[in-house]
This record gives sequence, structure tokens and C-alpha cells, in this order.
Amino acid sequence: MRALLLALLALLPAAWAHPLHPSLTSPRVDLYPGDPHIVHLDNSSFTSALLDQPHAWAVEFYNDWCGHCRRFAPVWSAVAAETTDWGSVLKVAAVNCARERNQALCRQYGIQKTPTVKMFGPGATVDSRGTPYQLPPKPHKSEDIVIGLSAFVGIVQRNLELPGWPDLTPFNGSVDQLMALQPAPLQALVVDSADSAPLGRLVQLDLSSHRQMVSVRHAAELPGGIERFTTVTEPLPLLLVFRDGSLLLSSSAAADSSPRQLFTGQLRQLAGVAAESESTTPAATESSTLPPADTSVVWLTDMENALLQSLRSEIAGEGEISGSSLLALREFLATLAAHYPGKASTRAALSSLHSYTAARDAVSGQQLLGQLQQLPLPAQLPWRACRGSWPGYRGYTCGLWTLFHALTVEALAAGEEKSVLPAIHGYVRHFFSCKECSQHFQTMSAEDGLFNVTSASDAVLWLWRAHNKINARLAGDTTEDPAHPKLAFPTREQCPACAADGVYDDTAVLQFLRGFYGKENIRREEGTPGVGGPKQATEHELAGTGAPGAPAAVVPAESHGDELSGGTVSKTALSGESSQVPATAGA
Repeated sequence: MRALLLALLALLPAAWAHPLHPSLTSPRVDLYPGDPHIVHLDNSSFTSALLDQPHAWAVEFYNDWCGHCRRFAPVWSAVAAETTDWGSVLKVAAVNCARERNQALCRQYGIQKTPTVKMFGPGATVDSRGTPYQLPPKPHKSEDIVIGLSAFVGIVQRNLELPGWPDLTPFNGSVDQLMALQPAPLQALVVDSADSAPLGRLVQLDLSSHRQMVSVRHAAELPGGIERFTTVTEPLPLLLVFRDGSLLLSSSAAADSSPRQLFTGQLRQLAGVAAESESTTPAATESSTLPPADTSVVWLTDMENALLQSLRSEIAGEGEISGSSLLALREFLATLAAHYPGKASTRAALSSLHSYTAARDAVSGQQLLGQLQQLPLPAQLPWRACRGSWPGYRGYTCGLWTLFHALTVEALAAGEEKSVLPAIHGYVRHFFSCKECSQHFQTMSAEDGLFNVTSASDAVLWLWRAHNKINARLAGDTTEDPAHPKLAFPTREQCPACAADGVYDDTAVLQFLRGFYGKENIRREEGTPGVGGPKQATEHELAGTGAPGAPAAVVPAESHGDELSGGTVSKTALSGESSQVPATAGA
């Protein structure tokens, strides 16, 4: 028997029997490498950078794995480039909350969903927590955000006496008063209608670093006494520039041009100052492309990594957890303790954590982190099936989907009568920090009746449809790993019995999912699946054909059939509710 076991183990691919090569690890990757316009802050530099500074800050807090953050990154880069000349008044920065060293910082500043932008005024203190900035509706446009930042700066300037800042209040005086109040060689006035005041502020801020050369104000109407210099016939907006008591320039922007760009450019030229580079393309950085991961099997490592990140970063990253958030946490921990398909010691640790939260009316993320440090949880290891072809792809979201699927399958195998979907929904709603992802999941849950699912078998199928639906929406998105395109799952190669004539057979799909995510087929780092001992080699492995370790399309007879509602065969159209997603693709 021992000889037979050794022979079967020898058939396993080398990648299952040996640790990953160092080149296959997936380190954290910041979203703005080499961007010259964004100040990169972390736990060691944040306080000193903000403390008692003469300028304000706009800081984006993000997670590098968050799809919304990655789609927002080019916009924030453009915002930083478009405000690069505002440095004496406002600087733009970013903090990667996914980095372990920054997690306490993000918890301290109350970052629950990402991306989050916070504004910090000049003279910030150690007690300053920033003012949340409400991003404009999607699609996000950098020019809208820049206008919002200029409004914040205007409010700060009106309430504080700040040396070195331009006067952003509307000018209501005469030409003589304009020239008397502004001793720079050039005096400029941007005249526009009252409801277009942002234009004047933007031009002022664009020239704020060159106030010794040109002073800029803005007004809603022409200044008194302008008729001594010119008869204005041009339509608004209008730029008036004076030098040595004479009108040097009267310029009006054409309807199809950018007034800000035109006026700022003209003033820079007259003042003899160069513009900062506004390139939004960050400097090139070295990156390595990793070989595609084998997604034909499910690895416990991927679930353990996702579990660790959800506990240590997402949940422990909260401030105070109470009320509905605490109830959701208890339900999620109870579900993990009952159905997590890993080691018994991990389930015991999860049960202990559940007991800790159940005995309290409120708990802080810091307290939970202290508890987690005392529990025997698995170590963080390189991603396996969830490894992306580049460090910024897949990883956590893929591992989390894998964990969710495995929980629904394990609950069914354990004879659970109720759905575990509410526990999953509670985690995504209260703790999954990708703001847009969480909102999409909640909307879909309401539309597709997550809380109407009453049986464990229906929960397995609901989550499968939901995952396909989400990834169909994300197919071709900038967050998609080109080495792992989002295809309908399962494919015909993975499960020939699951679909016919463009229609999924729910009974066959359920059987497949039970096999694919079942505990007995989950691979562990030592090369054995499941938690109950050495793996029995499949026919494909013994014959050397097919995907090694891939589950059969039909699970063993004793483990299927009796859990289906009424024993009927329901079918789902491939082009309808179902979507296009690989087995372990992350949203």
C-alpha cells in the first residue's frame, strides 16, 4: 500500500510537491509608481508631511487590489498633473492602505471604503482627521475634481489669513484699486459670470507659485473705470492684463476653446515663467510578467490568504465595530467557523474570535488585531491559482470569491438547511473596502433576491450566477488580467455535461461545483488535497490525460442528487443571467 501511495504521489506535478519559485510571488504594487506629481505618503512620512504646513493637502487613500481604485488612478494622476502649479497652496498625495505598514494609519483616519479622498487644511495638527471629499458622479473627470479642490481652497482662504496665498475672493473694485492692491509687475483680472467663478479661481491657482511676477484676481463683472483703457466688446469670459498703469492685453476665449488653458498660457508667457510638466504618464518602472496560473484546481492557500487579508486588513482596519456591523461580523465568523474547508485549528481560531465578538456590544479594529495576533492562523504564502500574470492582477479578490464558493459548497455538504449568503452579503456590505465593488454587490443582491434563497443548494447556484454576472460586466475592463480573460464558467472543456445548445443545466452545474470546490479536491501546499489525508489519483492523472487534479463533471453518486429541490432539472441560459468568468477570476 505504501509503495502504491508513493507511486501515485510521484505522478503529481512538481509545482504541487515543491514550494513556489521566488519569481512567482506577488508583492504589493503601488498605483502611482514614478508619478512626479503625486506625493507618496506612508506611516513614516504622513504626519511630518501634513503637520503645520503652509499649504493644504488632497490625499487619496486606496487599496492597490481594489478595481475601483485602479480605474480611478488615471483620473487622480491627471488631477495631480493639472494642479502641479498649485504647490504653494495645495499638494496632491496618495496612501496605499493595502500595505501592512499603512494599515494602522488608514484605521486612524477612518478609511472604511476606497478610494477615499480627504482634504487637510494648512496648519494641520496631530488631531486633524481631514475632511472627506465627495467624488463627483461617474464617470469621474479630472476637471470636475480640480474645480472641487479649488472650491475647498477658496473656503480655506476665506476663513484663514494665510500669507503667500492668493486672494480668491471676488474682486469688486475699480481698475485703479486693482493696480494699487497688486504690486506685482503684472496685474490680471479674469472676468466671468458669477456662476462660472471656478474659472477665475483656477487661473489664480495656476499662477499662485508666480505671484511675485503676476497677481491675478477674478470678478463677475467688468471693473469700474475700464472705459478709460478700452471699449470692451468681447464676450465673457475675458482676461484683462495691466502693466505700469496701462492695459497690456484684453483677451476673450473662443466658444470651442479652453478658457483656463488659454488665459493661464497667456499669463505665463507675459510673465516669462514656464509651466510645470503636466504629463500624466508616470516614469517607467521595472515589472515582471509572471507565467499564467493553473486555474484548473482550487488551492487552500488562496483561501487562507484571502481569509488573512479579510481579517487583518479589512475587518481589523475598522475603527469601532458595533450595531449592524457587529452583527454582520458575528454571522460571518460563525459561518467561517462552521464551514471553512481548511484546518481544524483554523476553524477553532475563528470560533474563538466569534466568541470574543459575541461577548461584547462593541469592539475596535485594534482590539481584534490584538486577538488575531494570539490565534494560530496560517501563514501568508504566495498565491497559487489566484496568482496574476502581474502583481497588480487578481490575488485577494480572486481568493475571496474562491472562499465564498467553498463556503456555499461546504455548507451543502454538511447538510446545512439554510443559506450562508446573508453572511457573505454582510461581510461585503460592512467590511469589503472597495467602495464600488461593495455597492455593486449589494445592488445585485437586492435585484436578484439573495435574501430569498432558502436552501444550501440554491445558495451554491445563486453565487455561481452572481459571480458570472459580475465578471461579465468586468470582461475587457482595465482591471482584467490579460492572461486570465473572463470566460463563462464552467467551460465546456471543464464540464461537458453542464451546458447544451447554449443553456446551462443547473443540476449538472451543481454537481460540478460540488466537485470543484469540495473539500476533498482542494489542494494543500504539501501536495495533498482536502484535509483528510493523501489524495487519490484521478483517472486523468493515472492515464496522463486532461488537467491533473481537475474534478470530474459529475461528483460521486453518494454526494449528489438528494439535496436538489424537488429533484427537477432547472436550466439557465448562457447569455442571460450567467456571465463570462473563469473559475477563480476575481471581480
